[in-house]
Amino acid sequence: MIVVDDYSNSSPQVFARVERIAGRFVGAVHDLDIRDRHAVSAVFPTGTPWTPYCTSRA
Repeated sequence: MIVVDDYSNSSPQVFARVERIAGRFVGAVHDLDIRDRHAVSAVFPTGTPWTPYCTSRA
């Protein structure tokens, strides 16, 4: 799993807690804003299949 989060309504500690509860590695976590096209394209190169799941109310 690849997580992109700007922590506007959460904190980095959330993923450590999820890993502790799940008992396994959650995945790569990138601290960036999903609206930043350049940053997102560095995480997901062109042609990479991905499905955004946004919980933001912005």
